[in-house]
Amino acid sequence: MIRIAESSLGLESLEKPFSAALKALEEQQEIFNPFWQELDSLKSQLQRQTREVQQQGEVLENRFQALEETQISLEEAKIQWGVQQNILSNKQDRCKKVNDNLQVIQELKHSLEQVADGTADIGSEGKVDLVSLENMPLGELEEKLKSLQEDLEKLVRFVNDQEEELTLQRQTVQELQDKLANVGDFERLELENELAEEQERKEFLDRTLTGQRRNLKERQEILLQHLRVLRRRQGVMEFDGQTPTINLDPIVVQLETWENKVIQEQKALATEIQHLHKSVEETQAMIKQLDTEQAQKTKQLEGERENW
Repeated sequence: MIRIAESSLGLESLEKPFSAALKALEEQQEIFNPFWQELDSLKSQLQRQTREVQQQGEVLENRFQALEETQISLEEAKIQWGVQQNILSNKQDRCKKVNDNLQVIQELKHSLEQVADGTADIGSEGKVDLVSLENMPLGELEEKLKSLQEDLEKLVRFVNDQEEELTLQRQTVQELQDKLANVGDFERLELENELAEEQERKEFLDRTLTGQRRNLKERQEILLQHLRVLRRRQGVMEFDGQTPTINLDPIVVQLETWENKVIQEQKALATEIQHLHKSVEETQAMIKQLDTEQAQKTKQLEGERENW
């Protein structure tokens, strides 16, 4: 009992200091509570600001990506416009040559038709030795005229074949130009080299055909000179078609076939040029729109960077 009483007295002696310490702790806690609350508030504010910065960074990144995509689209549109302009220019040049070819063909055909109905007015007499033709035996003159006709027919077929080859070559160049409009930088150099080679071949065929067409007209004039001398020596003063010394129908038929092909190409080129004009205008409108869009996005991005 004595020990219990002593223990109770000991606990009672500790109660006051413990209570005082507990009270002091509570008072300190009350002092720190506002600081803890302010710290929690600062942490929440920091987290919110961090999220806002991240969101703003994502917005800027998206804006920059959109601007970059617009710039790429603009560059591609400009390249496409350049290719279209080049194709259009080539088509227009080809259309002019086709028109010139058609005129030559129609003049040749008209001259031969005049010979057939006796209304021909043949020039370039200086290219033929008329005195020699007048003194040449009639049979020899007929054979020479026949040989000239055969040569002219061969030349017409040859020029026609060359025209077809040139048409195929133009198609090859056109296909390469179309491919060039839709390839990346890696393939572009190889295609440009191939296009240059095919373009050079096309120009060579063009130059060759220019000379062949001139030669064809000269051969036709020479043939008609021989025909006039022969008919005059045969006593046919007027070309009434009653004495068909030479049959010009095969040449006329070939010229008509050639003429029809050239007319078809002329019509096709006119349609292609019309479509190309429309495509060029559409691409120009696209470039203008992309230019405006790029300027707007650049200005917007710069403003957001300043405010970030």
